[in-house]
Amino acid sequence: EVLQGAPLRVKRIELSHNAAESQGELIRVGLVYAVLVWNPFVTAIATEAGKDAYAGIRQWLRSLWNKLTERRNPVVVVQSYQDGCEVSFLFRGKDVKQNYDAHDALPIAAAQAAKLIADMKSKRAAPTSLVYEFEQSRWFPSYAILNGGRIVSDRNLLIAIEQLPTGLSIGTQKRKSD
Repeated sequence: EVLQGAPLRVKRIELSHNAAESQGELIRVGLVYAVLVWNPFVTAIATEAGKDAYAGIRQWLRSLWNKLTERRNPVVVVQSYQDGCEVSFLFRGKDVKQNYDAHDALPIAAAQAAKLIADMKSKRAAPTSLVYEFEQSRWFPSYAILNGGRIVSDRNLLIAIEQLPTGLSIGTQKRKSD
């Protein structure tokens, strides 16, 4: 019932962690990255079909936030790919207003994520996975997994990289041993 009315093809996969009783419910939604960053009000060249698709996805996601009130400890992960990196945005809980606020802020967060990925790649610290969480009315990068398996879990470092002017080093490269 959570998936009813989805404007795109939906693939449902049952997962189990062999628990007698589930502690939470995970819903993953995969979308094309352009849907996350696209705002039809500022895109003058958008086609009517594109605007309709964007509006349909946006409307369905808003209905999803309402349906979460009936779920038990829900976590929705909106996933996409940008420049070779899997990007995930976590929506936690049943608070409809908070999920609406997170959804409304998603285009800005997706644009920030794209910039963070590009900046990290230019500094030779290309992420393969990047996770964002919504807290205190704003999206924050939670952690990144880099090529080679290294993990950057320092939120403050990731936020600093997001706001780093071009041309500065982030100091996450391995040093050559002498």
